[in-house]
Amino acid sequence: MISGGPGGRFVLTILKAQRLPGAAFLRDPSHITADLLCNDSEGSQEQIVMQVSALREALNANRGMGILDVLLPGEPSPRHVIINRFAKSDDGRKLTHLFLKEVSDTDRIRVMVPVTLIGLMPARRRHVIVTQTTKAVDLRGPVAVLDRPIRIRVSEFAPGDVVRASDLELPEGVVLCSDPEQEIFRVEERMTA
Repeated sequence: MISGGPGGRFVLTILKAQRLPGAAFLRDPSHITADLLCNDSEGSQEQIVMQVSALREALNANRGMGILDVLLPGEPSPRHVIINRFAKSDDGRKLTHLFLKEVSDTDRIRVMVPVTLIGLMPARRRHVIVTQTTKAVDLRGPVAVLDRPIRIRVSEFAPGDVVRASDLELPEGVVLCSDPEQEIFRVEERMTA
């Protein structure tokens, strides 16, 4: 089950949870098992099970970002987690296991953050094409400000403009890890017949 969460994130409700080490959950292609490293003084771990469809929906809702809020059974509020790494099937087609790490809003992490173009070009610029060449940039910063995509209003640009990673306005405390010269999008005049 997925519901709206704070900061635009979505809460992913976990179906089962148990402390590690323990017996692994039964394999079921409609569910995925994850090891969750807890953010407590003991650095304990839990193994959790979630529906693959719910995970996919949560990642889509978060525009592919690897930061999620998960609600474990019997807990009153969700935990912020990042997808640390994942395992795939031998043929590379399916996710078979996730490795999650609990984080707080003040933890500094490195994550790929989607870049979203919003708005429309003004009517007087109808013969313009905006081509987005990069969908996400590599950033390091606090979890609290990396939980949403970077939005760029395309109406502020003119034909001939090329926006690079170094041109992005980043939240305070966030550092660009991508190549500063990486092209994000370009604005070009459309040829008319």
